[in-house]
Amino acid sequence: KNLGIDLILFKDKRKHEKIKEKIEVPIIEAQGGIKFTQDKAGSFKILVEDGKIKVIHYKNMEPQIALVSDNAKKLYEEIIKKNLVTRLEHAAYLGAELQKAEIALITGKDYKQDLELFRKPFKL
Repeated sequence: KNLGIDLILFKDKRKHEKIKEKIEVPIIEAQGGIKFTQDKAGSFKILVEDGKIKVIHYKNMEPQIALVSDNAKKLYEEIIKKNLVTRLEHAAYLGAELQKAEIALITGKDYKQDLELFRKPFKL
């Protein structure tokens, strides 16, 4: 339902050969579960509007600066350059959210921070 020709853009023309890398190290199933700790540098609100990703940096609940681009990498590099993030897990979270915002921008999907971009239709 409502699937346009644009859907074809997201499918590869042919399957690529899967390359299994043989490694001889312990393989650990990732569990996650890092306890949230507020970043002393502040927090961010991420929006997609007017064909751009907008990142607003807040310190003590007050907006300090807004960064705008259509490119997630440029945004997180600017955030790092300006020392707006100090915690590794916060930087990882920002990278994931900014990439999600860029995908929403490219695909025309609605972006809402902290929500899934795509629903999983069923469990595997």
